[in-house]
Amino acid sequence: MPTEPMSFAEFKRAQEAVGLTDAQLAQMLGFEDPQHLRRLKTSPDKAHHKRVMPYTARLMRAYVDGYRPSDWPSSESKDRRRGAANTVNVGVLARLDSLEAEIAALRKMVDPGMAGDRSKG
Repeated sequence: MPTEPMSFAEFKRAQEAVGLTDAQLAQMLGFEDPQHLRRLKTSPDKAHHKRVMPYTARLMRAYVDGYRPSDWPSSESKDRRRGAANTVNVGVLARLDSLEAEIAALRKMVDPGMAGDRSKG
């Protein structure tokens, strides 16, 4: 079964779609060195460009379509960073709520008619 050729640009888009680093994708494709992967993503007019072989193109398309082998790299580190950012965001939002309450209390002290009415001022 012949496989459609994959251009260097299509290969780059496929890597972005699966969300793996060069090192992770090189490992999943069975390359010993991530440098080989970088050569596949290089423009054909460059001396160090390598053509995407049909079996590599077929496997990349399977990954893009959702195939994940049992040794697929974990996105745990990305999730951990995202979780830490969410924790910070929750903390910031809680602090903003607290500040808004303090501002409302100060407004009420200065002008009891302004409390809760932000259209004035």
